[in-house]
Amino acid sequence: MLTVDIVGDKEVIARFGSMTDRIHQRLLQFITGQAAKLQSYVVTEKLSGQVLKHISGNLQASIHNEVEDSGSSIIGRVYSAGCNYAAIHEYGGQIPDRVPVNGQFLHFFIDGKEIFTKFARGFTMPERSFLRSSLADNRDEIIAGMKEAVTEACKE
Repeated sequence: MLTVDIVGDKEVIARFGSMTDRIHQRLLQFITGQAAKLQSYVVTEKLSGQVLKHISGNLQASIHNEVEDSGSSIIGRVYSAGCNYAAIHEYGGQIPDRVPVNGQFLHFFIDGKEIFTKFARGFTMPERSFLRSSLADNRDEIIAGMKEAVTEACKE
């Protein structure tokens, strides 16, 4: 028969409890910074010529970030709000017949080429992701930063 006595079990539990708080705070700080950085990347890189050209500034102005901290999870978001054409650019798709038309031509860029085309209801807009592609571009840095935040919190 084997008997094990753990000395200092309350101290170990307290240490892990405080480590959890430190990890949470480090991750919250990191994710808050990364959400702002990703928002800036979308606006300055993706919406200033890399994917879409800056024309009116409406799409750029619609890019926001927010961080939700429920205590048990931290969610960082970068999103577009208030720009009715953001989704068709992000995902592509067919312009429905019911969309009102103010102009006669569509103007956009595909693979760096400027395109003017006669607008036709039912036109299929190509996908030109600026949000999802920004996350993909920064994925490795974000994952590495999260790992580093956890590692540093555990060392404290």
